Amino acid sequence: MKQFILFFALCIFSASVAFAGTAQYKIDDAQIDQLISSSEEVNAAGVDFAVTAPVFGTDANATKVAGEKNAVVAFILAWFLGYLGIHRFYLGTKALTFLPPVVVVLLLLLTGLCCLLA
Repeated sequence: MKQFILFFALCIFSASVAFAGTAQYKIDDAQIDQLISSSEEVNAAGVDFAVTAPVFGTDANATKVAGEKNAVVAFILAWFLGYLGIHRFYLGTKALTFLPPVVVVLLLLLTGLCCLLA
């Protein structure tokens, strides 16, 4: 019963906080009309999208994959062992490959420590 009351109080509090700041927002129709009248129309007919669109694989921030890897194998590894980051090792990516196993080990140690202290 205590959990229900706490949950109910949290819901009421979050609803009151969400609606508390709405009184400060006012719509000024004259300012909106002025903004619309001073705006200009943008026409995309003269833009050559073939030139401005980036080519796939040329992005400097893209993750590099080592060699030809099978996407199905990578997906299956990510689905079952994604929390360990095994799919990143399989794909040979360099960005944050070590982070998921470290986080999992730390969480397991923290959980074990909490269970021992309880």
